[in-house]
Amino acid sequence: MERPRTMADTPELPNVAAIEKLSSECLVRVFQACNEIDEDMRWLKFANTCRRLREVAITAPSLWNKINVKRGLEFLQACLQRSGNTKLDLYFRVLRPEGPAVPDVMGALQPHAQRIRKLHIVTDKEPSMKTILSHLTFSLSSVEVLALITTIDDDATWNKDLFTFTRAQLPLLHSLELHRVPIPWTSTVLTGLRSLSLERFEPKHGLTLNTILDIVQRNPILEHLTITAFDPSILDDRPAHAPTLPVPLLNLRELHLKDTPAILARFLGLLRISAGTSVILEPILNNYNGLRGTFSAALPPDQSKVPVLATIRSISLSVDTFNLELECASADPDTHDPAVPVHVFESSAFSMEPQDEAALFADALADLAAVFADAPVAELALDANHDYVSKKHWRAVLSAFPHLVHLRAAGLRGDEPLTPLFQALREPPMRTTRGVLCPRLATLEVSRGWENVETKSVGVLQKTLAHRAAEGARLRTLALYCCPPAVLNARWLDKLRAVAGEVTMEKEENYRVTPLFKC
Repeated sequence: MERPRTMADTPELPNVAAIEKLSSECLVRVFQACNEIDEDMRWLKFANTCRRLREVAITAPSLWNKINVKRGLEFLQACLQRSGNTKLDLYFRVLRPEGPAVPDVMGALQPHAQRIRKLHIVTDKEPSMKTILSHLTFSLSSVEVLALITTIDDDATWNKDLFTFTRAQLPLLHSLELHRVPIPWTSTVLTGLRSLSLERFEPKHGLTLNTILDIVQRNPILEHLTITAFDPSILDDRPAHAPTLPVPLLNLRELHLKDTPAILARFLGLLRISAGTSVILEPILNNYNGLRGTFSAALPPDQSKVPVLATIRSISLSVDTFNLELECASADPDTHDPAVPVHVFESSAFSMEPQDEAALFADALADLAAVFADAPVAELALDANHDYVSKKHWRAVLSAFPHLVHLRAAGLRGDEPLTPLFQALREPPMRTTRGVLCPRLATLEVSRGWENVETKSVGVLQKTLAHRAAEGARLRTLALYCCPPAVLNARWLDKLRAVAGEVTMEKEENYRVTPLFKC
C-alpha cells in the first residue's frame, strides 16, 4: 500500500516574488486596464518598479497608443515608436509654454497620421484651440472620435471659423464631442454620426431649437446624444420641421439632457425614441422651488414620448437638502439576465436653500408616484437625510406601486420617522377598503434612522406584519439594520419572527454590512 504524501514530500518552491509568477500576457492586461481609466499613463510608475515589468511594458505596443501629448516631445516620439502599427488615441491637455511647441508636435505626428483613431483636444487660452486646429494640416482620414473642448469662454478665440474640416476629410468619424467650441452648424461633419455631445453652449453660439432638430434629423443612426445648456429661446421657437415631427431616433441607446425642467420637457416632446433608450435627465431647479414636480416638470405631458418610463422595475431615490438623485432600471441590476439589456432612466436635480426643507422628501415621493404609476416597479430604495412623511402620504405613494416586491428605507429621521411607514403598510390601497398596500411585498429593509425610534415603533411593525400575514401578504424577509438592542430585544425578535419569515439584524461599519445574528 502506497504511503500517503506529506508536506515533507513536497519539493520546496523557489523564493520567487508573486509578480514573477504572472505571465507577460497577464501583466499586459493589467497595464491595459490601468490605461483605460487613466489617460495620464500613471501606470508607468508601476512599470518602472523592476526590470521585468519594464521589459514587458516596453515590448507591448498596445500600451503606448494612448498618448498624452503634454508629457513632452521626447516622450511623444518614444510612444509613437513603441506603439508599432496600432491605432493611436491622442490627448492634447492644455499645452503650456513650458511644454512642447505645437508645430513640433504636429511634425512628429504627421508620419503617423493614418494611425490616429481618436483626437481629444482640451485647451484654455494658451495655446488656443485656433493654434492647434490651424496646424492640423495632415490627413485625418482614420479619425473615428473627435473631441474639441475649451474650459474658458473667450469671444476673441472661439468662433465658428476655427473649424474648416468637411466630412470628406473625416470619412470614418462616428463620435463628435463639442464643449463650448462652436462649429458651422450646417457642416457636413455633423452627419452620419453615432454619438454626438453638445455641451455648455450659450445663446450667442446660435444653437437654437431648429438648429438642434436639423442636426438630429441629419443623424438618424445616432446611438448616444448629449445636450446641456440649450438656448433659452427653445421655449419660444416654433419648430420649422413640423411635417417630420416628432423626429424619429429609434436607434438611440442613450439620451442625456441637462437644463431647466421646462426646456427638457419641450425637447423630449419633439423626439420619438424607443423603449430601449436609456434617458438621463439633469433638471436645473430654481433656488427656492424645492423639489415639487421635479420629475414631472422635466417630462412632456404625453409620457409615451419617454417609453422607458413604462418599463421601469427598479427605482432608487436619494434626497438631501441640496441634491436629488434618481436611478431607475428596467430590470433588477443584481438579478437580471446579462444577455438582456437594462434600460435606464436617471435624473439628478439641485435645489439650493429650499423654502420648506421638511417637505423635500415628501414632494419627491409624490412626484415619483405620479411619474411611475404605470410602471411595473418591483424594487424601491429610498434614502433621505432628515425628512418626515406622514402615514397618509406613504399610503398615497405606495398605492402607485402594486407590484412592489422589495422596499428599502434608509436614513429616515425625525420624531418616530418609521412609524408612519409601518402604519401605512397595514392600510388598503387608495380608493379601496380591502386588502393591503403592495400585496406582493416580500422583503422590507430598514437601514439607519433608528436614533429617535422607540419600542412602540417595533410594536407597530409587529401589528402590521401580523395584519399582512392574515391578509395573505406575509413578509418573507425582514432586515433591520443598525437597530439598537434597547429597541429590538430578543422578546420582540420572537414576536416578529412569528409573523414574518426570516428576520435579520445587521450593522453597517464603514459602509460594509456585517451580520450580528440571524433568526
